[in-house]
Amino acid sequence: MDAVLLREALREGGQVVIMRFVKNGSQYIARPIEGFDQILNALAGVLVNTTLILDGGRRASFIARVGTYHGARVIYLPKKLNRIVEEYWREDRQVIATISVLE
Repeated sequence: MDAVLLREALREGGQVVIMRFVKNGSQYIARPIEGFDQILNALAGVLVNTTLILDGGRRASFIARVGTYHGARVIYLPKKLNRIVEEYWREDRQVIATISVLE
C-alpha cells in the first residue's frame, strides 16, 4: 500500500480498512483483506459512511449497510461506482477505505 494514500485515509477519520473488490453479477462488493475483517464483523447490519481513497487522490464516498456475501462481511457498492471500481477489480488491486458509523 502506498504510504501517501494511507496518510490521506487517516486524515479522513473513522476506521481504516484495506479492501479488495469482488464482482457479484452486475454489482461490486468491497471485501476486507485478512486482518481487517474483524472491523466489519463488529459492524454487521450497521449503516456506515464509507470513503474509498483511490489513485491520484480521488475519493468516492457513499453510505451503505454492512452485509454478508458467502459468509463474509462486506460492503455493497452503489452501481454508480462500477466504472471506477472495475479497473481495480480487473487488476486485483487493493484499496484503502475509511469507515465511520452513522447509526
